[in-house]
Amino acid sequence: MILTCKVWARGRPVEENQLGLGWHSLPNTKLASVCPSDPTIQGADGCTAVISTWGGAAADTKRNRLIIWGGGHTDYYGNEVYELDVSAQTMSRVTSWTSNPVLGGTEQQADGRPTSRHTYDNLAYLPTVDQMFSFGGALAGNPSRGSNATWWFDAATFTWTRKDPSKGEHPNGGPGLNVSVYDPNTQLVFVEDLSNLWSYNPTTNTYARLGGVGNNLDYHLNGVIDSSRKMLFLVGAGQFWAVGIASGSNHSFQNWSSRVVGCGPLMNSGYPGLAFDTRQKLVVGWAGGDSVYLFNAETKSCTTQTFSGGPGPAQQNGTNGRFAYFPALNLFVVVNDWRQDAYVLRLTPTP
Repeated sequence: MILTCKVWARGRPVEENQLGLGWHSLPNTKLASVCPSDPTIQGADGCTAVISTWGGAAADTKRNRLIIWGGGHTDYYGNEVYELDVSAQTMSRVTSWTSNPVLGGTEQQADGRPTSRHTYDNLAYLPTVDQMFSFGGALAGNPSRGSNATWWFDAATFTWTRKDPSKGEHPNGGPGLNVSVYDPNTQLVFVEDLSNLWSYNPTTNTYARLGGVGNNLDYHLNGVIDSSRKMLFLVGAGQFWAVGIASGSNHSFQNWSSRVVGCGPLMNSGYPGLAFDTRQKLVVGWAGGDSVYLFNAETKSCTTQTFSGGPGPAQQNGTNGRFAYFPALNLFVVVNDWRQDAYVLRLTPTP
């Protein structure tokens, strides 16, 4: 049996209409306040690497929580999971960790937990099964060893289950190779591995190869789905790719890099934060500072919206899924640094 624990830093509850437009920090939500001190898991950088070394997250929209998981390579060996509860305004460590972990690129520890890894943009929340999906990543202890494993993290019980499909093919996993985005229309996860685009069906636990992506995709990309227009966008490192994912689509990759207008700061960053605003029906991106970029797929243009008091510069290794939108609260959330409080952003008034 896997035991779980919950250690938290607590603030005030956040209600939907409590906060006005702009940036707001959430006091006492620093991840550093709930990090373990076990010397066997610190690696070269310690708990800061949960975020700073290509760490990702997934938005549990059922509970308004951001699930954070990272580490990996020689940077940090802790495989514990954290959650920012936006409504309760708490940062929690919701699982324990594997002390004295087996390193060198092993996928799974003896206690059943997955080995620590860089998670990039590999994490996605699956509301139909109430699980966080993970594929790929860079495993702790081996700078060149990537993961090809599929994992589910139960958002209610805080337990892990390895879900490697027993039938069919699967994507190629590894350091920085994968983008995983959940599509609410099809209830599938779309996974890109620099060679092909795949879909993952959580009901059948199977992957399907949808087609090749060509040879021009950079690996510093993050993904977002415009569920209103049924399109997947991959953005970063000077690139902007668009893929139709509606029923009957051929899933071809369209290079919009020279066609979009006003998106330069977002497009030219590495692993930018991306989320879809279901109220405005726009993609919203953050690449550090006080500004966000609102992308309209119909006009292929970004408009900039700026409020003072933002989180400051983004992490050098990117934001990945640590920028997310919670429709029930009409709030964007970003966890930017382990010793910095989390921030929320309201772009539109809430009735």
